Amino acid sequence: PGAGRGWRCRHVSPSPERPVRLLLAAEDERDGGAGAAGPARGRVGPRRGFPQLLPRLPDGRGDPPGAPRQRWGRNPPWARPVPRRVPGPGVTRLCSPPDWFHLVGLLHDLGKVLVLFGEPQWAVVGDTFPVGCKVQKSVVYGDSTFHENPDTTDPRYSTEYGMYQPGCGLDNVLMSWGHDEYMYQVMKFNKFALPKEAFYMVRFHSFYPWHAHGDYGHLCSEEDRRMLPWLRELNKFDLYTKQEELPDVQQLRAYYQGLIDKYCPGQLCW
Repeated sequence: PGAGRGWRCRHVSPSPERPVRLLLAAEDERDGGAGAAGPARGRVGPRRGFPQLLPRLPDGRGDPPGAPRQRWGRNPPWARPVPRRVPGPGVTRLCSPPDWFHLVGLLHDLGKVLVLFGEPQWAVVGDTFPVGCKVQKSVVYGDSTFHENPDTTDPRYSTEYGMYQPGCGLDNVLMSWGHDEYMYQVMKFNKFALPKEAFYMVRFHSFYPWHAHGDYGHLCSEEDRRMLPWLRELNKFDLYTKQEELPDVQQLRAYYQGLIDKYCPGQLCW
């Protein structure tokens, strides 16, 4: 089943250039999100699959609106005929010591393969946020695109805590569906031999209202607060850290193949 079959959407404004906002409701997430996380898309090995997938993954619309854009002239690195996500992991390799962290730099956005499986880009990329409780101000377009969402008038889901308990922990929170949760489920199903910090970073790296703006802290546990520095560390290498000078792709591929063989070898279910 595809992601978000039960979700409802509308344009933010009549202009086709404006982004699309999902009207995510708690019941829709229960029906749509979990069903899309199953490894029913087929098997492919990282050696063959990652180099083919990387150049085709969407990039720009995943960036938060209003964030500063780097100027690269007419030929930005991510528009050239080389893997667009390679510069990001290349930067993590230069700046961060644990080798598994370097692999997270490569893996964290691979959930965007959902676009290649036929899901619309607006249903895959972008910031994530909890459903089933009051939408916080830091959620992008949160003040203008939730008016038709039934949760906003449902007393079960429209309060500060909604259907959750204080400090319940993000593991117990239903998040809006996107590439984060999908890749997390792929990693978990395939039993990647990575520390829990790696799984956490992949699962919540698009949860900007939490790790960038400090919202939804009332739902977070002590474990979430312990993980917060890891999210912020990954964020340093996520958006707008592409290198002007292209790296040696073959050299990078050999290095990351060693990490793949170490932490997630063989055929992977997607």
